[in-house]
Amino acid sequence: MAEDVKLTRPQMERLVEEANKQAAAVAAAPPVPAKPKPVPQINPSRIQLAEVLRQDWVCTAEFGTTLAEVRDESYFAHMAARFKPYDRIEVRTDSSEWLAELLVMECGRNWARTALLQAYRLTTGDIARTQSIPRHRVEYKGPHWRYCVIRESDEALLSKEHQQREQAEEWLRNYEKRIIG
Repeated sequence: MAEDVKLTRPQMERLVEEANKQAAAVAAAPPVPAKPKPVPQINPSRIQLAEVLRQDWVCTAEFGTTLAEVRDESYFAHMAARFKPYDRIEVRTDSSEWLAELLVMECGRNWARTALLQAYRLTTGDIARTQSIPRHRVEYKGPHWRYCVIRESDEALLSKEHQQREQAEEWLRNYEKRIIG
């Protein structure tokens, strides 16, 4: 059984003073460094080749298509069922005006929501001249149409009724300047 100990006032003050000194010594001591947290290591099942986890697509948008139209969820409606999240789509235009890289965020049977990763506006200096300007020729088409400018890709008649070959060639040079910018 514990006995009641009676302390005098000076004894009590000495005990309190010693306790305060011990507390001050503990507070003044340098802190014990915390044990560093180990760096986690990736589980091998969480890393794979990109070819296994995603598909890379290349889309050639028709002439005049804008980036805003491509970003619309319904633009890839006929292909969306083949997409999966994190697929990448590189979009080019027939006219080589711009190029964009998209990331598929969500997709369904007939829609795909994409995020724009990067977009580039291409200048004529970026594009090979053979790609940016369709080939043309000047040809004599008889007494009514005379000298004409014809686009070779689809045989479309772009300009007609030039009196001389030089006039048709001048028209073609001006036309190509307008195309190039």
